Amino acid sequence: MNEPRTDSPTLRLRRLDASSHELLELIREGRVSTLFQPIVDPRTRGIVGFEALARGPSDSWLHSPQNLFEAARRGGVRLELDFLCIQNAFKLFAAARVAGQLFVNVSPDSIYCH
Repeated sequence: MNEPRTDSPTLRLRRLDASSHELLELIREGRVSTLFQPIVDPRTRGIVGFEALARGPSDSWLHSPQNLFEAARRGGVRLELDFLCIQNAFKLFAAARVAGQLFVNVSPDSIYCH
């Protein structure tokens, strides 16, 4: 029997399922990195704010935000991951004392949770 291609949907699903334990550890330990991408006003060419971007550890398959958030959705911990990412973004942005607005992406599930 042939193994799935490295870019196959089947292999991606296997990796997502295998990543659930690693993801729970990342959330529990708060090991999600936050990066700030400048948002530029095209008229003035000045920075008006920053978008907070979340990443898993660089040596992990969960480094990709797509993989990180899909694994969280499949594992039922999307809300916990969203809250961790928001908390990290606020803490780091406040500590940096940067001028401008902070833009944070949030899952609709986190806004409309019951």
